[in-house]
Amino acid sequence: MNRANQFMKKYLVSLSFLILIGLCGYGCTALWFAGGAAAGAAGMHVFQQYRECPHCKKNIKKAASVCPHCQKDVIPIEDSN
Repeated sequence: MNRANQFMKKYLVSLSFLILIGLCGYGCTALWFAGGAAAGAAGMHVFQQYRECPHCKKNIKKAASVCPHCQKDVIPIEDSN
């Protein structure tokens, strides 16, 4: 093999490896976004169980009748789900 052919063979092997790594990177990125969306949806469900206390502005459960932080009475909100 002459020098040009050896160079081309090494170049093509390197290029193929970089393409493979790039495709795997895109796949991992897609999985990362999909996992983030699923975690976001699960987090939103937990977030919907809470509300802000009108007195101290801290998060309390929607069904709470007394704020656990400031001990003031609040009107409970029934969950519509």
